[in-house]
Amino acid sequence: MTVRSITSYRDIEFEWLNDGDGIEAYLVNYFQIDESEQFTQEFQLISDDEGPLTWTAGVYFLDEDSDSFIGIPIVPLVGIFDPAAVLIEGESETTAYAVFGEATWAFREDLRLNLGLRYNYEEKEVFYVDNRFGFVNVVDDDDDWSSVTPKIGLDWFWTDDVMLYASITKGFKSGGFNLLAVQPSYDEEEVWSYEIGTKGTYLDGRLQLNASAFYYDYDDLQVGKVVQLNATIENAAAATIYGAEVEVKALFTDNFTIDWGLSLLDTEYDEFETEDKGLPGAPTVSLEGNELPRAPNVTSTLGALYNWELGGSGNIEIWGNWQYTDSQFFTPFNRSNFEQDSYHVLNASLTYRTADNRWALSVYGDNLGDEDYFTNALESGVPTPGVDPLVPQFFVGAPRTWGVRVKFNYGG
Repeated sequence: MTVRSITSYRDIEFEWLNDGDGIEAYLVNYFQIDESEQFTQEFQLISDDEGPLTWTAGVYFLDEDSDSFIGIPIVPLVGIFDPAAVLIEGESETTAYAVFGEATWAFREDLRLNLGLRYNYEEKEVFYVDNRFGFVNVVDDDDDWSSVTPKIGLDWFWTDDVMLYASITKGFKSGGFNLLAVQPSYDEEEVWSYEIGTKGTYLDGRLQLNASAFYYDYDDLQVGKVVQLNATIENAAAATIYGAEVEVKALFTDNFTIDWGLSLLDTEYDEFETEDKGLPGAPTVSLEGNELPRAPNVTSTLGALYNWELGGSGNIEIWGNWQYTDSQFFTPFNRSNFEQDSYHVLNASLTYRTADNRWALSVYGDNLGDEDYFTNALESGVPTPGVDPLVPQFFVGAPRTWGVRVKFNYGG
C-alpha cells in the first residue's frame, strides 16, 4: 500500500481594465482588482497493483480567502469616489472538505468494473459593500452545500488493442455568492452523465481511434446574465446536453501523421423561466427549448505533421491545423444580435529541434486567413431606445498572428 500527500498553495493577484462603453470617449470603464490565497491538502491511500482488486481512498481539504474591488466610474471628471460611480468592495472565505474512494475489480480477464463514491461539503462566508450612485447595500451572509456523487463504469477489452466502455457518473458544482450583484446565494449545480465509447489502436499501432457518445442531465444549472449593470447568477431549472465525439490519428509513414476530430453537440434548456430586460413589461419569459450559450452544434479539427530527420543534426517539423466552429449563441436568450456565425481558423508552424531535444526554434502563424470572429459577448443589461434593446459587448478573437518561439528543455 502507498500513502500519497498532495499539498498546494496559491497566491493570486488579478487586475483587469475594460472599456465598457465601446467608444473612443472615456464614458464607462470597468476595472477590477482581485487577490486570493488558497491552500489545499489531499491524502491518498493507494492499494498495491497485485490481484484483481485495486483501490484508492482519500480525503481533501481546501481553504481560500479572497478580496475583490470593482469600480465603474461614470463621470470621470469628478473622480472615482464621486457618487456617479459603481463601487463594490468585499471579501469571502471558502472552506471545502471531501472524502472519496474508488475501486477497480477485474472479475474477468477481459472485463473490469469501476466503482467510486465521493462526499463533498463546501461553505462560504461573504461580506461586501455595494455602492451604486450613492445607494449602498451591505451583504453579510454565509451558506453551505453538500452532495454525494457516485460513479459506476464497465470496461470490456474486446482485444488487447481495443476497449469498449460505459459509465454513469454524478457531478457536483457548489453554489456561491456573487459580488457583482446584490442577490441571495445561488444553489449548487448537479449533473448525471451517461457515456459509452471505445478506445483502440489498429493496423499494428499506426491507426488510433477513439469515439464516444454522451448524455448530460443537469439540475439547477448555474446561468449568468446582466441586468441593469448587475452580472447576476441564477439557477436554470433543468437542461440537457447530448452528443458524440470522434478522434482519429493515423501514421501514414514513419514521418507523416494526420489527426482529425469531430464533435457533435445538442443542448437545450428543459425548464428555465427568468426576467428578460430585452422585453420591457414582461415579468418573466420561458427559455424552454433554447440552446445553451457557447455550445456550437459542430466543431472539427484537421491537422498534419511532417517530421524531417536531419541525421545527427536534429529534425524539422512542419505542422498545420484547420479548425471549424459552427454558429453559436452567447446568451441564454438566443438573440440573433448575440450570435456568432460559423468560422474557420488555419494555423501552421515550422520547428527545428536539436538532436538532443534540448533546443527548439519555431516560426508560427495563427489564424492565417485573418478570420474575423467573436469568442464571447455580454449584454449591457440596459435597454437603449433607438439603438438596440440591449447593447452587446463582444470579445474579439485574435487576428492573424506571427511569431518566433525559442524553447530550452532542462531535462534533455
